[in-house]
Amino acid sequence: MHDNEAISGKNANRFRLTHTFIKKTQDGFLLSLRIEPRSSKSAIVGIHGDKLKIKIKSPPVDGKANKELISFLADTFKVRKSDISILSGHNAKEKTVKIVAKHIDSAILNTLPPRIQLNHKRIQYLG
Repeated sequence: MHDNEAISGKNANRFRLTHTFIKKTQDGFLLSLRIEPRSSKSAIVGIHGDKLKIKIKSPPVDGKANKELISFLADTFKVRKSDISILSGHNAKEKTVKIVAKHIDSAILNTLPPRIQLNHKRIQYLG
């Protein structure tokens, strides 16, 4: 599978996935994340090494941050919460998350902060 096949939508040809924080699997995607809990709001904020950095409003107590992370990712990637699972890092800031989805719509990539879209090591903007 070519990288561009993982993206759909009218602007799909403008992006080429060359990042390391997302990997295509047979039934979806794996995301490598760095989570910052207890933030003022939940948002994708940048790159931390080879991980996508996400701030989460909830504290890391009794699984609250993990629940909010799943809700945030479901809203961001337009999938059901049941399509998202934390594979590793349940009690850590660095997590691997699986999203069951056939594609990532290019509109979602447009919502990422510009520094992520334009970072030549992660997502290259071609247009």
